[in-house]
Amino acid sequence: MFKLQLNPFTRLRLGYIFTSTVTVAVMLGAVLFAVNLVTYVQSYREQRAVLDAIVKNGGELPDDQDEGADTLAIAGFSSTNDQPVYFTVVFDRDGEVVSSNVNHIIAVDDETAISVASDKLESLPESAVFTWWGTSYMYLQHEYSAAEVAEMDVSTRRAANISEGDTIVAVVNCREFRLFSATVRYSLCLGIGFLVIYVLLISFFSKRSTEPIIQSIKSQREFVTNASHELKTPVAVIMANTELLEMTGGENEWTRSIRHQSERLTNLVNRLIALARLQEREDQIIEDVSLTAAVEESVGAYRTVIEGDGRTLETSVEENVTVRAERRALGELVNILIDNANKYCDEGGVVSVTLQRGGRAKMRALLVVTNDYADGEGVDYTRFFDRFYREDSSHSNERAGYGIGLSMASQITNNFKGKIWASYKDGKISFSVSLPLRLIGR
Repeated sequence: MFKLQLNPFTRLRLGYIFTSTVTVAVMLGAVLFAVNLVTYVQSYREQRAVLDAIVKNGGELPDDQDEGADTLAIAGFSSTNDQPVYFTVVFDRDGEVVSSNVNHIIAVDDETAISVASDKLESLPESAVFTWWGTSYMYLQHEYSAAEVAEMDVSTRRAANISEGDTIVAVVNCREFRLFSATVRYSLCLGIGFLVIYVLLISFFSKRSTEPIIQSIKSQREFVTNASHELKTPVAVIMANTELLEMTGGENEWTRSIRHQSERLTNLVNRLIALARLQEREDQIIEDVSLTAAVEESVGAYRTVIEGDGRTLETSVEENVTVRAERRALGELVNILIDNANKYCDEGGVVSVTLQRGGRAKMRALLVVTNDYADGEGVDYTRFFDRFYREDSSHSNERAGYGIGLSMASQITNNFKGKIWASYKDGKISFSVSLPLRLIGR
């Protein structure tokens, strides 16, 4: 058993902080992801341009000044002196090494180049980025056609000993990907730092931002509570004067009407006060409560009333259904739903109360109260839980009530972290409540 520590206004402030932080985090994450994705794609394209030029020229970057300068510019190199670091290996149709070129890389010899190229030759993708000894490389494998061999520079073709059907594997050192990795790390750190600062700032200013809303809610609650208490005195005076009139002049239809309306007003005031207390919920104690017992108790209390009104009561209550709730409020919730079902049930109709375990892995209690209601087609059931809402103004006051009961049921359900909803099908209206079950071993 434990006592809820957070009041509604603290939860409102925390919800404001959480929602705004999640929104900013999603937007910031989307921006950083887009920037890093564009950077990666650009780096990939630059390195692929270098590999395409190397492969096309038989394992060497073009010697032609204009073509070579264009290739280096595409790849992001500032000048022809800032040469890419790469090596190439050529294989024949049988996978035997024809030639290798390690003239443009210092840290790799022929044997190592052949080993790496042979491994990539057996790989499925024709081009990919890989990490080798903590350094990013990109490779490209390509099989030469007769036309490509014919168009190749003669000296280059002879130096590499390339012929039709040979496959070249070119590997280039991707310095840009090292920068990209650093950019990702820095942007991640920057994003986290920004979020931390934002949370601190929004936490500091959230009290000022939510203060008008909190004051408005407090004013409404104080008004309801104060007005309800102030109404008690004149209602009590009216009741006393009515009794005095009946003692002196006898009971008549006018005094009966006054007494009846005074009793209705007293009940309304009491419900308003109860609803205000439910919304505050600071003194509410949540514990393990048998929903089965609460339903059976309410059913027993209302059975005589329902059957006395000429209706039938049907029940199906599963045993040992225990939820996390407040005992008195849980009983009030069940009473409200059964009373509402009887009030709006058609003459001679059926009121049905069902309780069972439901939800995913049977981890929730599902209470469904159903009644016959032929006039329910086309009604907006989403408004049934609004305070003072009446579905049909033509109903008598006796039947329509005050429009507070279902609002109280909704507030009670929310206090227990549950859900409540209304539905209509085949001439029957159902009010369903889903509450979390007690955790095993609690």
